[in-house]
Amino acid sequence: MTKPLITNLILLLLIICLGLVIWLEPFTEQPPQPTPLTGIDASTIETIRTSRGSELLFSLEKRAQQGQPTWYLTYPVIMPANPVKVSQLLDLLNTDSLRQYDIKSDSLAKLGLSPPGWEIALGQTIVQFGKTEPIEQRRYVRVNSGTFSETNTGTDSGTSTETIVHLINDRFSQYNFGSPFMLANLDILPVDKSVTEVHLPDKVIKRVDGQWQLTPSDDAISQNTFNEFIDEWRYAQALRVALAEKQDQTMNAKPVTIYLEKVSQPVHLTVESTEQDFIITNKDWGIRYYLASNIGKRLLEVTPPANE
Repeated sequence: MTKPLITNLILLLLIICLGLVIWLEPFTEQPPQPTPLTGIDASTIETIRTSRGSELLFSLEKRAQQGQPTWYLTYPVIMPANPVKVSQLLDLLNTDSLRQYDIKSDSLAKLGLSPPGWEIALGQTIVQFGKTEPIEQRRYVRVNSGTFSETNTGTDSGTSTETIVHLINDRFSQYNFGSPFMLANLDILPVDKSVTEVHLPDKVIKRVDGQWQLTPSDDAISQNTFNEFIDEWRYAQALRVALAEKQDQTMNAKPVTIYLEKVSQPVHLTVESTEQDFIITNKDWGIRYYLASNIGKRLLEVTPPANE
C-alpha cells in the first residue's frame, strides 16, 4: 500500500469520526441545569427572621425611609441594616438547588431536618437547614411555607409521607454561627447624611445660609476645610459594631450631637478613645461603633491644613 493511499485512508477515517460526533451530539445527554431553590422574587420580601430551635437569633424588617425601602435590624437591636449583607442573605431564595430528593418523612432525622438545626424565614417562606453531605459538604435544606413559630418535622401520627429535600452550596451557615451584627450598617450616619450641625465637646459647626460657621469663630478655617470635616462624619465607617453596655462607657466619654436636615431628632453620640480603638456610642440605639484611631481623630478636629 502506497504512502499517499495510507494518508487518504487516515483522512477518510477522521472525516467519518467527525461526522459521527456531529450526528450523535444532539442525542448526548446533557447534565441537568440547577434550578432556583424557591424562584421567589427577593423584592417582595418584607421580613427576615432566623431561629435555632425556639431561640430567635435575629430579625429584620423592610421600612419606608424618605420614600425608599430600607432594611432595619429589629432584633436583638433596632438599627439600620447593611443593604449589601441583606441582599446576600436574600440570595438564599434563588440559590441553586443542585440536587433534589424525595425523602420519606420518617427519614428526615438522618439528614438533620427533623427537627431542623436552624431556620431562615423569608416572609412566609421558611428554609430549614440540616446536615451537610460528606463528599462535597453541601447542605441539606427543606423549604416550607407557613408561620415562623410552627415546628414542622414532616412527621404525623405514624404515617410516613414523602417530602422534597434540596442540596445547596453551604454558604449561608454564617447566619447561624455568626453574630447578628454582621448584618448591621457600619456607617456612623447610616440613613440620612444631610448634616446641618455638629456639636463637638468644645465647638459647634453650623450651616447658615449655605455657609459653615464655627463657634467659637476661627477665621483661619476655610469653607473647604469645613466641607472636608463634615464629609468625615458623613462617610465614617466602623470596623465593627457591638451592643453598648452601661459599664462599657468610661468617664472620659464626651458628648457629640449631629443635626440632620431630613430628620427631626438629632443623633446623640458619645466619643471616647482607648489604646486600641476610637469608640462612638449611639445612645438611642444602644450601639458602640469601633473605629480606627486615626479616623476618630479626624472626627473631632476641624483645623486648617498647613498650607491654608
